[in-house]
Amino acid sequence: GIDAFRMDTWAYSDKVFLDKWTNAILTEYPHFGIFAEVWDHGTATQAYFHGRTIMNKDFESKLPGLIDFQLYY
Repeated sequence: GIDAFRMDTWAYSDKVFLDKWTNAILTEYPHFGIFAEVWDHGTATQAYFHGRTIMNKDFESKLPGLIDFQLYY
C-alpha cells in the first residue's frame, strides 16, 4: 500500500549511494514516488539534486521530486 517516500536531508547523504538506491527502487517500482528535502537558499543547488534537469553534474540522482523550499524564501 505504500506508493511514495519522502526523504529527509537528501543533499547530506552520499551521492553514489543515493544514485544506486534510487535506481534500485525505480527499477523495481517504476511508478513509485520519491520526493526529498534539499533545504537550501538557492534554486541552482536544488536543481543539482533533482533528477529531471539538464544541468551538467557529476552524478544522476533520478530523484523525481523535491520539496520547493525556495517558495518559502
